[in-house]
Amino acid sequence: MRKLHLIAFQFFLFLCALLSNSVVLTYSLTENLYWDLLKIFKINVEFLKILRDNNIRSYIQSYIISEHLKHQLNNKVYNKYDLIDHIERNILKDYPNLIYRSNVNRTELHRFLDRFIVDEERIIRDFMNHFFYNTFDIKEVHNGLWKRYYEEQADITHLKTTFFSISKEISETSNIYNEENTLYYNDNREKNVSRLNSLKNIVTQLQNKVNVLYGLGYEVVQLQRDIRRDLINYKNTKNGINDASILDQLENIIYMSIYNLENKVTSLRFQLKRKISFLLEEIDRLSNEVGIDKKQGKLSNFSYYKDTILTVEEIKSEYEEYMKGVEFTENSDVKNTYTFFEKLLLLLGKYTYWLENQNPYSYCQRKDIPEVLSISVKLVEKLRDSFIDANNRLVKLFENLYDELNKFLYTEKHNSTTNIYNLAWNDIENFHAKDLLTGCNRLSHIIFILQKLIRIYKDKNNHLDKNSLYNLDKMLISLQNMQSSLELHKSQFVKLVHSPENLQMIRNDLETNGNVFREKFLRIKTTVNSFEVASGQLNSEIDNILYLISNIINNDNLIEEFRKIRNLWRRYVKDNYKQYKHEDRLIKAYKENKNIIFPPDFGLTKSFIVNDSINKNVLASSYFTNLYNDIIKKFDSLKTQDEMLDLFSVVYRSVDSIIKLIKENRKMLKLKYDKKRKEILELINIKNYSRDSGQSTHTELIELEKNIVNNLQKLFMNKINLHKQIENSVELIKDDLYKNKLPSYCNLVEKFITKYFLTISKWKIFINRNKGVIPSNLIYKIENV
Repeated sequence: MRKLHLIAFQFFLFLCALLSNSVVLTYSLTENLYWDLLKIFKINVEFLKILRDNNIRSYIQSYIISEHLKHQLNNKVYNKYDLIDHIERNILKDYPNLIYRSNVNRTELHRFLDRFIVDEERIIRDFMNHFFYNTFDIKEVHNGLWKRYYEEQADITHLKTTFFSISKEISETSNIYNEENTLYYNDNREKNVSRLNSLKNIVTQLQNKVNVLYGLGYEVVQLQRDIRRDLINYKNTKNGINDASILDQLENIIYMSIYNLENKVTSLRFQLKRKISFLLEEIDRLSNEVGIDKKQGKLSNFSYYKDTILTVEEIKSEYEEYMKGVEFTENSDVKNTYTFFEKLLLLLGKYTYWLENQNPYSYCQRKDIPEVLSISVKLVEKLRDSFIDANNRLVKLFENLYDELNKFLYTEKHNSTTNIYNLAWNDIENFHAKDLLTGCNRLSHIIFILQKLIRIYKDKNNHLDKNSLYNLDKMLISLQNMQSSLELHKSQFVKLVHSPENLQMIRNDLETNGNVFREKFLRIKTTVNSFEVASGQLNSEIDNILYLISNIINNDNLIEEFRKIRNLWRRYVKDNYKQYKHEDRLIKAYKENKNIIFPPDFGLTKSFIVNDSINKNVLASSYFTNLYNDIIKKFDSLKTQDEMLDLFSVVYRSVDSIIKLIKENRKMLKLKYDKKRKEILELINIKNYSRDSGQSTHTELIELEKNIVNNLQKLFMNKINLHKQIENSVELIKDDLYKNKLPSYCNLVEKFITKYFLTISKWKIFINRNKGVIPSNLIYKIENV
């Protein structure tokens, strides 16, 4: 009965164990999560065989990790049932017979995948939290760029839709004409003109979108560079094997997402530029349909002044009041050079016209003509100074524009959408340079008229006193000097005068080439950074692999030396065994000298010298010292002659344990060497790819720089020194790019390590051949053995 109770109790314990395995699910964060969960669930035998396959296991783990990373990166909620269905379909597509067998229960498979997905999610979430804590917020910047892309795409689509809607309205209404209702036709035409202006505004907005897309593409490339830097830094931290696997998948997912975004931005920008050209042609066609003529500006008309006598007080009063109004405009917040110049020119034109219509013979008898003439000369001087000031201001505006252009070209944080940059262009466009040049020509004509009038006054008035003649001559010389000065500054001013169309064309070319230049210049920096990082890591890894190889060769030498020791020791035992066999000779000899169990060739006894065939350093090594101590300890523990003889007969075999230990160490070193060689080959590939890619981009940069310099020369007409382009020329940095800063021995190793069928023997030959170049601290073990 007791036996029956015992059996029942054992059966109860066994049943509890089974129930606990099927109900209590243990959670593991180790590498064996997959296998741990697989043991817990009662999965059908057919499925179990499939799930134990390494390829299937690798696929399931990789797919689930990838999906979790995508959802974590994009802040999306996943549906685990979709993941389970996807995995099941892919598993069973190679095993179609399982699908149609009704007796196969897939419930446990679903539960297994459900649990595995949930557990992996926790691991991925913990990893991502740790990753983002140690790096900048990739997720926020990455998702922000995608969001901006979709917003810009939506804006562009909306603008194009609006454009075609308005153009359709113009096409439908431009040919409507009602002979009985002319007012309706005129009103309709005015509406179409307004619509055309709206179309032009839309095209301007789309052109701005091109620059925005260039800036977005630039930020994408910059994000790629930041991610590469942070991933390299994160990889250098101590992480587990699982972390490395997850990090590799995260790296692939991010790079693929960025690559897709970069392609989408580039494609959208290219399509938009082509669309803008089409839209401009459409505007020209619609303008012809509407029949818009360009309005010509008109000169101010002055009333006809007859030979009218004015008082000096009237002249002075009018001049002073007018100048007060002009000076107020000049000193106000809305200061405008052109407005000031034009108002002065209007007054001068009025006075000149009045002087032309007065009787020149009455100059001596009247006081108003000399007064108006004197005021006119003062106005000419003010206008000359105003034009010179305008010339200087225009040069400063172009210098400011040049500074902003260089910030746009060479500074990462600046782009063509910044307010300061656009203000610099707006200052040039709104300067009325062409109008000022026209006003300067009008001023030159007025100066010519005034000079002609002064000569007429001198010729027609024979009774002029000396003072009046002196004043006329002084005014004539002053006008001549001012005319010369005006012509000199006009010749400089005209170089910086561009038509609005030409200025816009130069700006578009500079921004188009500039955006591409910035993008490729940033790519050069990225590839140079990759090259330098790879070079720096290559130097460190080459030192490590040389140290590993020196240890491997040292182990090979030790194995060879210990084999010599074994053979020598074995011969010694064989030769002396019979001598020590009788009359307790071995135990007596050992008590007198413990070293008699070792061959005299080992040099352990002072009277004997180490055999030339044995390396002294091996006998001094820790391996031999430990061996010696262990053997002496064993012999010390023996009490009888027979025990000592038995141990003495096989004592040389103790060397085998040392050889085995060295071989195990060598095996571990060889595994490290194989891994290190793969890493070095990968670094060499990265270094070579960065150099080749960067040199190709550098060639493109040189061509872009030529186009940019040509446009700058057109814009500034040699009035501005292009020193920045000389200082920052990509031609100058050519020699400094991708400089090989590695030590000479690293270059030798880099060439040597890429060879096929590379063995340790070949390494030994290579090291012996280049001992003078390789640092001794890396290969000292070879030199000492």
